[in-house]
Amino acid sequence: MDISAPGNDIYCIDIRIDGYAALDGTSFAASHVAGVAGMIFACNPTLTGDQVKNILASTANADAQRHLYYTEGDSGIVDAGLAVRTALLTNYLPPEKAISMDYGGELDLCFVIDTTGSMGDDIDDAKENMQAILSSFVAKTNHFRIAIVDYRDNPEKTEEPKDYTSKLQLDFSSDEAKISQVIQDLELGYGGDNAEAVYSGLMQAVRLEWRAFSEKVIVILGDAPPLDPEPDTGYTQATIFNALKEANIGLGADDKDFSRIFSGDSTDAITVFSIGTSASSDAAAFLEAIAEESSGSYRETEEAAEVSDAIIASVEEIEVHPTQTATVDFGPEFVNYTIELYKGSTFICAFPLDVLGARTLVNVEPDTYTWSISDASASGTIQVTLGNDQAELRVEKRPESAVFADTIAPASTLEAADTSAVFASSSSARVSGGFVAALTLLLIALGLLLAGICITGARLHKLKQHPYR
Repeated sequence: MDISAPGNDIYCIDIRIDGYAALDGTSFAASHVAGVAGMIFACNPTLTGDQVKNILASTANADAQRHLYYTEGDSGIVDAGLAVRTALLTNYLPPEKAISMDYGGELDLCFVIDTTGSMGDDIDDAKENMQAILSSFVAKTNHFRIAIVDYRDNPEKTEEPKDYTSKLQLDFSSDEAKISQVIQDLELGYGGDNAEAVYSGLMQAVRLEWRAFSEKVIVILGDAPPLDPEPDTGYTQATIFNALKEANIGLGADDKDFSRIFSGDSTDAITVFSIGTSASSDAAAFLEAIAEESSGSYRETEEAAEVSDAIIASVEEIEVHPTQTATVDFGPEFVNYTIELYKGSTFICAFPLDVLGARTLVNVEPDTYTWSISDASASGTIQVTLGNDQAELRVEKRPESAVFADTIAPASTLEAADTSAVFASSSSARVSGGFVAALTLLLIALGLLLAGICITGARLHKLKQHPYR
């Protein structure tokens, strides 16, 4: 039996005598356990039924054997005080975090929030339900980062010194405690008339350092339309729509992270999910338009209590594609070359190879990419496969200055993680640089050995002819 509770000589109402009596039975024990379970839920509502059961069983007092109706062995009597104290100190991690699973692709999401006076109740709902909102990100992927931008209006226009057009409250971060704290610390401004500096908030979000192969999402929360054109900046709706489409991110040349590269042909745009909180008709029209333009969705709430549910529904709608970190090794023949990487016809990045002619691509979508070296007229493909840190290199055109062997040989695989690769040319695999170097050293060693043997033989012959010299 998992747990016992007082069930013997329990003084309670006895309907048979229409009064009080000392009674025995499991019905009374069950009531004690149910009451303690209710206390646990009351002091820590985030716990599940199984977690409450575990707390009840683990805190049972095995030494308290009095007043027990069941006497044939048990795990101890329920201890209400210890159970409640344990529940207050318990912070269960979601299962996927507790076992350190690595799943999903990258998600970069920026909240763009109207913090003018009319948004108070809506923001309060998000604050109260921030844990549930963060849990929706954890359920989506453990590679998420969140940024927070808020907007109001120009203080010269509103005559409120604490107002501003927009402010970055939090740059991209995966620290859940920090994200939650920034949301809790959001304060309201004035904002002046109906229209607000919505465009400044969106542009500040667009200019953040988004990761190259992440899903890029803006969730905008507001109830007022944008100033169009926006004073001082001159931003218009067309400006914002174009900026969202052109937010292409590429691989950095100096490290393994990714930096911004703007390209008019980019397909790597930012998706906007918009939420109108009792929004005016003009505000709703804009929020719906920007969501449709960026392939996102629009939700409208009439009550402040609906805001957090709308945010969670937007997060659940986001499609996060899996990514893979893989090392591609071009070999020593390519050292000092800069590789240009493309996905289809879209330029992704340009990066130099290291001293061994290799490069690690971090969190890229599994796919076949094309590469080229413009100053050497070389090109080919790189195939990244999910679950495989060995990228496959295909050389379709080789640099004019490089010397390649025609012999087929497998590439060497290094022990360190994320540094091994398997390569193939368009017709056959080329000899790896390590194999060539090893073969060269072996031939040199054999040559020296043969030379030593010849010298020794010559000396022995000379000693035979002149033994006393």
